[in-house]
Amino acid sequence: MKFCIQPSSSDSMFIRNARYAMIFFGVSLLWQRLSVDYILWVQTVITTILLFLLSLLFDWAQTPYQWNKKDKEK
Repeated sequence: MKFCIQPSSSDSMFIRNARYAMIFFGVSLLWQRLSVDYILWVQTVITTILLFLLSLLFDWAQTPYQWNKKDKEK
């Protein structure tokens, strides 16, 4: 099992963004527990889901798509 912050190139886009969202979720829960003594579950879960979806969208938008690749190969 690898413990690294930097994702390897073999990780899929989904796994990499899920890892970031889970790290945020854990840190957010720990921070809320230590600072306020109660956890805002709904706010934390919704924020984590939004973070995951936005980071997935951003990561997907950064991936270049080769238009008409099949037509040029023929």
